[in-house]
Amino acid sequence: NGDVYVGDIKGIERNGTGKMSFAATGDVYEGSFLNDKMTGTCVMTYANGDKYEGAIQDGKKHGRGVMTFANGSVYDGNYENDTMNGNGTFTWSSGATYTGSFENEMKSGKGIMTFASGDVYTGDFSMDMRNGNGHYQWADGSYYVGAFRNNLMDTRLVDDKGAFIV
Repeated sequence: NGDVYVGDIKGIERNGTGKMSFAATGDVYEGSFLNDKMTGTCVMTYANGDKYEGAIQDGKKHGRGVMTFANGSVYDGNYENDTMNGNGTFTWSSGATYTGSFENEMKSGKGIMTFASGDVYTGDFSMDMRNGNGHYQWADGSYYVGAFRNNLMDTRLVDDKGAFIV
C-alpha cells in the first residue's frame, strides 16, 4: 500500500521505537510500538499541518497529550479513545482559552473561559455551552453571578418548588 516503516522489529512485528509514514494520508507517526500497534508515546504529524505529541494506545490518542492545530489553536490535556475527555486547556488562535473539564470533545463540567476581549466566565458547562451556575466578569470589571442557560444569562426567577415565576 506504499506505507513505510523504519524502526525496531521483534519477530515479524513492530516493537520498540520506529517511524511510520502513511502513503494514503501523508501522516507520519514517530514513537513507540508494542506488538505491532502504535502504543506508548509519540509525535504524530498530520499532512494538514496538525501535530500531536503525547500518549497513544492502539493507534488512538489516550492519556495526556498536546494537539497543535494548523490554525494555531492548541489543546493540552487528557484524551480518552481519541477524543478530548477529562481535564485540559484549549487555547484558540484568537487568544481565548478554556481550562476545565471536557467530555466527548466538548466543554462539560466546571471550567474557566477567558475570552479574547478579556471577559471571563467561571462556572458550569454542558454540551459546549455555559449551562448552570456561573460568574461572568466583563473586562471593565462589571459582573453577573447567577444561572446560565444555553450560553445565555438566565435571569428568570424561580420559586421554592423550582417553577418559574411569571
